[in-house]
Amino acid sequence: MMMWLKYLSGPLVGAVIGYFTNYIAVKMLFHPYEEKHLGSWKLPFTPGMIPKEKDRLGHAIAEAVTTSLLTEEMLTSALLSEESIEQVTSQADRLLDQCNKNETSLKQALLARIGEEKYDHLTDQIVEKLSKETADYLVKANLGAIVREQAMQLVAEKLGGGLFAMFGGGGLVDSIGEEIEKKVNQYIEEHGDDMVYQFLLTEQSKIEALTISEASGYLDEYRTELKQAVGELYTKIVRSHMPKMLEKIHMKDMIEQKIAEMKIEELEELCLSVMKKELDGIVNLGAVIGAVIGVLNMLINLFT
Repeated sequence: MMMWLKYLSGPLVGAVIGYFTNYIAVKMLFHPYEEKHLGSWKLPFTPGMIPKEKDRLGHAIAEAVTTSLLTEEMLTSALLSEESIEQVTSQADRLLDQCNKNETSLKQALLARIGEEKYDHLTDQIVEKLSKETADYLVKANLGAIVREQAMQLVAEKLGGGLFAMFGGGGLVDSIGEEIEKKVNQYIEEHGDDMVYQFLLTEQSKIEALTISEASGYLDEYRTELKQAVGELYTKIVRSHMPKMLEKIHMKDMIEQKIAEMKIEELEELCLSVMKKELDGIVNLGAVIGAVIGVLNMLINLFT
């Protein structure tokens, strides 16, 4: 019995020493969290390796993430995958379905979101801008000339060749046409803005009375085209704005700052949640290596 104990003591001691050596080494990765002093002398290996190198670790992690993991190409590829685009376009589908069941009027919906004061200001601005731009367009379109041309054709058709000659031929008719053109254009310049404004006010009241379901109903027949347009718009936004978004986000700095702000306890918990199995394996491996060294030492002693 004593002989077996003598033979086993070496491997057992080696296993225990290997186990606790690796266990202490793993613990020293995180512990102690702060420097320890004996009087004025700082104890070696304090703080632990990770607390001591926390800033460098944060920089290394941020560098690895931004250069190898979350690159612009990888993020763009992920955001523009078929699954991502399908999720975005299906959201438009679901939104349209929800709108089709909503009997709230457009005015009520907007009032609920932005309030009466902002609503009145917004609608006034839209109507005024549209009426002015429409009136300006009508002036530039020279409607007087269009009316003149159509009127002259009608006069020529109605009078015929003989009567047309009796009224002085083309000269008299042309002078009348010029006067018509001038009057029409003058009327549009003086009253076009008010006319368009009154028309838009009437149309505004009609639009406000529409329910969300009625308004969305106009889009139902274009559902496929709408989904396609949403997908194309989403793709365009991702491709054109991804570089600027990453530039403004400063992801590398954010990661470094986040790690710097973490408490050592939180950092330890995070690391262990990822590597606990591997670290336990290192500890157990220490016991195995210690046992093997003990066996080798026993064999050497037996044969020498």
